[in-house]
Amino acid sequence: MREGNLVQFASPDELLSAPADDFVVNLVGGNYSIKRLHLMRVEEVIDEKPYTAESGDSVEKAKELLDKSKVGLVIVVDEDKKIKGLVEPSSLKKPGEVISDIMEEIQDTVTTEATLNDALSVMLTNGEGYVIVLDAEDRVDGIVTLNSLMEAL
Repeated sequence: MREGNLVQFASPDELLSAPADDFVVNLVGGNYSIKRLHLMRVEEVIDEKPYTAESGDSVEKAKELLDKSKVGLVIVVDEDKKIKGLVEPSSLKKPGEVISDIMEEIQDTVTTEATLNDALSVMLTNGEGYVIVLDAEDRVDGIVTLNSLMEAL
């Protein structure tokens, strides 16, 4: 309200993403785009499902999937589709015949209910441009990249 008049009636996300005027901008304060990271959930910006392979699959299969991957990784899962590790291009330098021989450990993941702030924090902590998203049963649900996060803002 400014001088007894309602300036903007909106959800917190709308106030931060599309303030009506400079008065509302000053009211919500600076960095309002960054504040939105606490309001939005990972499930709102999740990218398509990444390529997955099982640990017993051949290294050749991992190479083929990496060539198709937009984010440069293949997620290794078990027969229940639960996450076991990942293969990146640098993993291919290791000797081995099956994916379990060369896969890397997963640093951190987030759930679909995590905020975008949580996802960004994991990315920055691990020095990666992505974070793997798990569903309620700890199965791979997708991936959030720095690009998808920026597009959401």
